[in-house]
Amino acid sequence: MGVASLWKLVEAAAKLRSLLQLAISEGFETNRHGTRTIVVGIDASIWLNEAQFVHAKGARQYQRGMNPELRTLFEKMCRLLRLPFTIVLVFDGPGRPSRKQGINVLTAEHWAEDPTKEIADVFGFGTHRAPGEAEAELAYLNSIGILDAVMTEDGDALVFGVQVVIRKPHLNGEKIKWDGDTVKIYTSTAIRSTPSVSLTQGDMVLYALLCGGDYDSVGLKGCGKVTAQKLMGTGLGDSLLNAAQSLSGDGLVSFMAGWRADLYAELLKIGQLAVAVAVDSFPKLDVLMNYAMPLTSRTLGGPPNASQSWVPRAPDLPRIAKLCKQYFRWRTCDTISKKFHTRIWDGICIRRLIEPVDEYEVLRQHIEDGVVFDNPPGMCSFLRITNARAGRLLATSIKVYSVDVTLHSLLASAASGIGEPSPQHTGHISVKIPAPIVDHRLPMLPKKILKDVELLAPPSPILQEIPPTASSCQPNSSAAGPSHISPPTPQCSIPPMGLAVSDLPPGPSYINSTGSPTSFDRSPVFLGFFDLTGGTLAHGPDIDTSARGPSFIDLTMIDDTL
Repeated sequence: MGVASLWKLVEAAAKLRSLLQLAISEGFETNRHGTRTIVVGIDASIWLNEAQFVHAKGARQYQRGMNPELRTLFEKMCRLLRLPFTIVLVFDGPGRPSRKQGINVLTAEHWAEDPTKEIADVFGFGTHRAPGEAEAELAYLNSIGILDAVMTEDGDALVFGVQVVIRKPHLNGEKIKWDGDTVKIYTSTAIRSTPSVSLTQGDMVLYALLCGGDYDSVGLKGCGKVTAQKLMGTGLGDSLLNAAQSLSGDGLVSFMAGWRADLYAELLKIGQLAVAVAVDSFPKLDVLMNYAMPLTSRTLGGPPNASQSWVPRAPDLPRIAKLCKQYFRWRTCDTISKKFHTRIWDGICIRRLIEPVDEYEVLRQHIEDGVVFDNPPGMCSFLRITNARAGRLLATSIKVYSVDVTLHSLLASAASGIGEPSPQHTGHISVKIPAPIVDHRLPMLPKKILKDVELLAPPSPILQEIPPTASSCQPNSSAAGPSHISPPTPQCSIPPMGLAVSDLPPGPSYINSTGSPTSFDRSPVFLGFFDLTGGTLAHGPDIDTSARGPSFIDLTMIDDTL
């Protein structure tokens, strides 16, 4: 876990934030990369170790169910699915050090890595195996702007030069019960500029060398944390880091002789003669280079080619259900429906709503070519938005809508993955979706506001120091679909009247643009053309739309019978 005590030194620079608020304000609304998400890298190797440790003791295996480690990782991904993040899981690679804290460690691939990558892929998350240690790779990718932030508990990420760290809150060095939303954000800017902290990366490298860490458990003999803190801020760390990154061979050896003399003098100034006599062989050059120049993609020539594909991808619902059947024995539609109710449905709806979709092209394809769309669940599966309320979690200022969504299409898609027939009657579910996503994606959808709330002012942005990387983070048009084109803005307010729906009975097949008939398994649902100026509603596919003015909105879709 690196230099654990380093977190205490930078604690004053941390900011409490709502993870949801961070995702919405600095991802969806700011739209840094044109994908309405921020790119977050996760230290997956810590996930794997934590999941295995949690289930190593306690209840017997049969009481924990099938594959409890994988289920723990699955639950983590379900929580992330609800956030407009582009997620990248980074794993330790073959070049990681074979010895840490004086103990030999396995450098082979973790047994759970392949199934974890498989689960991440069906969720639409990216994965990457680092050349060396995951936290070093994450810090490098964050420093060049490919990742906007990093989730890790390893203090070595700070030593490696990470720019933005997202971490669960701790109290007196111990984890407290997490509410699922409140996190601590550490930025390199805040760590440097906070008066009570004022640490550079060089200072943190020096601290790790003096106190001992993963690569050398002893450090400088006789040097404790208090002495190490007194040496931080003297410039010794910055000069050492700069030399390690720019010099080699005889040049570095020559520099180290002068640097050790400076360290000796500083130790004498603070009355640490007993410690000063041990500086002749300090630090070990291989330990220094592990911190200053760790093995990363930069060592191999630059960012990994895989980073081009780290863009938002829609979750593959049938494959998610198939893996749940394979790993957790969730084998029936009833089981899938119950398990997914608190885990999957909210995230699926949110992810589909942030997909770049051109509604007018969808409508044209449906009318002219008879294409049936199951995506997004918004315009065709939303029944109504029943209320708006503040997020229940500590620091959020994001309004959350409670939305009734028809379940048939979602459950039918999941059922196809486990080889079950599509259920006939499934009703609807209520999902929680951040209001900014709904308002942007469906700006014309009438909403009935039952209760409004006073919202807090959003916190100041924290990602300003990380440059967006258009070359690596722009969505792939062929993979993500056409870009979103917002419908025309109405000139009057929409009354909270809800949606009027007219079900078309099964009739003759439609004729597509090629002249061939197209039939449907389900009856089409026509949501009509909403006259926003007078409330007049026109129904039916035979309506002449040629003379229709811009005050009408096309909402024709095929989906469930509501």
